[in-house]
Amino acid sequence: MALFVKTYETEMSDKTFVSRLSQADPDEINRRGRADFSTSSVALRYARVILEKYNGQRGGRKLPYRFNG
Repeated sequence: MALFVKTYETEMSDKTFVSRLSQADPDEINRRGRADFSTSSVALRYARVILEKYNGQRGGRKLPYRFNG
């Protein structure tokens, strides 16, 4: 989660971040992050899943992909 927050901290508010991710299932984020072997960076695996969950919620603007990898 730290990589996600560090990457997008200027583009989103804390309130929006909390409200969108509170609707996501933490077990699914954990499971999908562990199952992704497309990169050796563990932080990037989870950041990708969190970005997908964040953008998957209705309303508000979507965040672009800004990770290096």
